[in-house]
Amino acid sequence: MQTELLTLLLICLETISQEIVMVAKTHSTLLIKYMDYSDAAVLQFKIPEDVHFVSFKFEAEEIEESLFRCEPNDIDVYLKSGSPPVINPDNSELPKHFLNYSGPIEELKFTSNKTCHYINVTSPYAGFYFAAAFIAYTDPRLRAITQQGLTAKCLTVLNAELWVIKKPRPYIIVPEKQEHVILHPRTNRIFKFYVSDYTEYVILHMKKIKFCVDCTKIKLRVQSHRIPNVNESLYSMDLTKEAYDTKNFKTQIMTVEDSWYYVSFNLDSKTDSEAEFAFTFKCFSTYPSNDTQLLFSNETKIFPLNINSTRYYKHSILRNYASPYLHLNLSYNQYNLVREGSIENFFYSFDLHPDTDGSVPSSVNITNNDMTALKFHINPATDIGGTLQFSLAFKPRIRKKGAAREIGEESKQVTIIGCLRNNGKEIPTWPNKCVLDEKETIAPIILNRTLKNSTVYVPFPDAGNWYATFKLFCGKCEPCECTEKCRQELNSCPQKCEMECDSVNLCNSCIETCENDIRDHKACSNCNCDGPCLKASDSCNASVLFAAVSFPCISGKCGSNGKCVYLISEGVAYSVCICTNHYKGWDCSDSSGANSKGVILMELLLLVLSNVVFLPATYIAYRRGYYVEAVVYFSTGFFSSFYHACDAGENIYSFCIVNLSVLQFSDFFCGLLAIWVTIIAIAHLPHPWPSICHITGAILLSFTTTINKTAIWAFAIPFVTGIIILVASWCCHYKRSKARFPSKRYQCIIFPIGIITVAFGLLTYAFLQTNSNYMYLHSMWHIVIALSIIILIPNKRSFLPASVESSE
Repeated sequence: MQTELLTLLLICLETISQEIVMVAKTHSTLLIKYMDYSDAAVLQFKIPEDVHFVSFKFEAEEIEESLFRCEPNDIDVYLKSGSPPVINPDNSELPKHFLNYSGPIEELKFTSNKTCHYINVTSPYAGFYFAAAFIAYTDPRLRAITQQGLTAKCLTVLNAELWVIKKPRPYIIVPEKQEHVILHPRTNRIFKFYVSDYTEYVILHMKKIKFCVDCTKIKLRVQSHRIPNVNESLYSMDLTKEAYDTKNFKTQIMTVEDSWYYVSFNLDSKTDSEAEFAFTFKCFSTYPSNDTQLLFSNETKIFPLNINSTRYYKHSILRNYASPYLHLNLSYNQYNLVREGSIENFFYSFDLHPDTDGSVPSSVNITNNDMTALKFHINPATDIGGTLQFSLAFKPRIRKKGAAREIGEESKQVTIIGCLRNNGKEIPTWPNKCVLDEKETIAPIILNRTLKNSTVYVPFPDAGNWYATFKLFCGKCEPCECTEKCRQELNSCPQKCEMECDSVNLCNSCIETCENDIRDHKACSNCNCDGPCLKASDSCNASVLFAAVSFPCISGKCGSNGKCVYLISEGVAYSVCICTNHYKGWDCSDSSGANSKGVILMELLLLVLSNVVFLPATYIAYRRGYYVEAVVYFSTGFFSSFYHACDAGENIYSFCIVNLSVLQFSDFFCGLLAIWVTIIAIAHLPHPWPSICHITGAILLSFTTTINKTAIWAFAIPFVTGIIILVASWCCHYKRSKARFPSKRYQCIIFPIGIITVAFGLLTYAFLQTNSNYMYLHSMWHIVIALSIIILIPNKRSFLPASVESSE
């Protein structure tokens, strides 16, 4: 279905003379099952500028590396722009105070059956897109423990391609230069302009609009950072013929500094008639263009501009229409922070500009009359792989009391609301909201007398400009009872002034007069609002301390149940936590899958104490004269006990006498050697062949165990070889003695019971073990193997026939 839709889309695009081209391709990226973020393959795709449409094509397949057939796996792909996606496929809890701010994450689920699947994005952001791909997560407790050689060995690989449509390209325009546009039906005319660091908003002015006879409306769309589309744009206006034919149109566009803005025009017409108009735009700034000294100042100040300048004076920075609660002009102080790097990966911080004496200010003074904004820049690639940590706190009020000093308390009625956002200044509003473009979110930072500091964490922060905005509120919130009519006047009047004025003095005078006239009316006398509250008559102030720092993982660590690691996948560098003890989550704090200490202790005791059964096996082998075998059985129980004492216990009750890898080798080697010497003992070889087989087997088993201790062939080789030797030896004894060998009792009773016991243990070990039942079944495996040794180790009275026993 998706393939048919893409084909149809390509046909449609071809008919309108647009071209889709492939710009990037990755091949054979290996995928593994998701346990934590380190298992995800992170891919990056660079999207060119001015792209209308992009399609990410994914195809997964299974590569067979054994005789068994591979079944398709479920594949998950998560895609987002700016930084790797923050995901939790295991449904683990994100840490407290996590601000998972990121763009929309596209999710794609499919199977690895060589079928193509697509993620299509209209009007994508320019820059890097990141995809996290992996085999779908399943509960590890229910996952089977398989043995190499008994199941299919498969490689799951992912192929990805990036296709884009770049035509038609936008036309670059500059401020105050009039552009004449002839608009054809069912086509887009796209323009783009650059907003400098100190531009706060622009006025777009369309003049001499001429509709054709059959034209119905002109669609105007404005978007930042990317080309606008039908379903999503920052500003969207439909200019109808009835309202705007032969007339002018103006609109105000709030802008984000240091960004490209795109404007598109589209004509609705029943025929091929054309429409035409001219348009221009003006930039309004809070900075004088010739004030270079201001670039090194911490505080944003508003100065009059030269009337002949191409930038115009702005009475206020953030307009009331940006929030449904604001009905006043809100000014703010902006501090451009300085980045301080480090040689450690993903560790950097931001500070205020140094003062003239070289000292760095440690605090910011704020009042309830203004908002404060801190601006800092996250670099692409090098800065996005850690966790951004932003902290805000009241600066202690230190008072002198004689010769002593004491810390004073903050006022009960003082509250600071803080916001943190990428590529946009959010407005803090009472009681706990952040507002941008009329969209509300819960404020991540709130300070008051009882909560004097607060910290938020942003994992994998998007590249670009970040703004931390906060505002001081004092007094109680008294509802601002402003009528709807007054609200509309306050919303429209200042904007109208700014769009009509052509000089500094006229702008300033018009806005102030308009605001005062509205509030002088008796019906609007209560409209002096600060958000949903009446603006406090009292003024208050405070000093705050802040910290904007990036660390790998979470503050450089992952708690007591994980470790922080650095990873590079397809050229993307990032840091993640690898959890232990069955913990999960971004900082390994989610204990929903972890065992209790009682269960952990029981697991340790079962796996260790089950090896005690090897002591009776050792004693019986010694009593029956099998001294080499007795040493091997004792070593098997000894190393298995200490291996599980080190491996189990989940680092809580673990005890390691040497390195775990040494104990693991010793455990597997002694286990295989125990199988080998037991078969040689049952074979009843004449002297000196038992010694030769023992030393030869020990050498070969140490070699195979070093190569791969868990492969099925490591078990099969000594078992099959030993059975061949056993059968050959029994046949030789039979031919030599002309009597049944071994005894009828051993052949018909003891040997079958022993073989059934061994088979039961092997089937349990190879096919029934899972992560959840491992401690039970593996402990049973220890007991079954030790019991089989006790049963099978030959007893001359029951093993040898009477004729052979008398001859020996």
